[in-house]
Amino acid sequence: MARIFSICLFFILVQAKAQDRKIIQLDEHKIDLKESSREHQYNKLINKRIGDIHVDRILGLNNKTVETITKHFEGDVIVKEVTEKFDQFDNRIEIEVAD
Repeated sequence: MARIFSICLFFILVQAKAQDRKIIQLDEHKIDLKESSREHQYNKLINKRIGDIHVDRILGLNNKTVETITKHFEGDVIVKEVTEKFDQFDNRIEIEVAD
């Protein structure tokens, strides 16, 4: 009985963790498909904010990271935003910092 309870608890925790993120389909201009009539080219993975940092990832349809957007907060105010872009070999090719 304890084993069944442990297995059920594990699946409940896994399900709760999976709901901490959201996936949005994007077109080739990285615009939400709900607002566009273009084809699906990217996925935006939005993770739950942890502490003062929030990270979004934009993935190609091959699940390779194309871009990461890291937002640093003080309270509810964004104090710094770092955007990193990657090539098809996962090499960072551009970094943009906004204060």
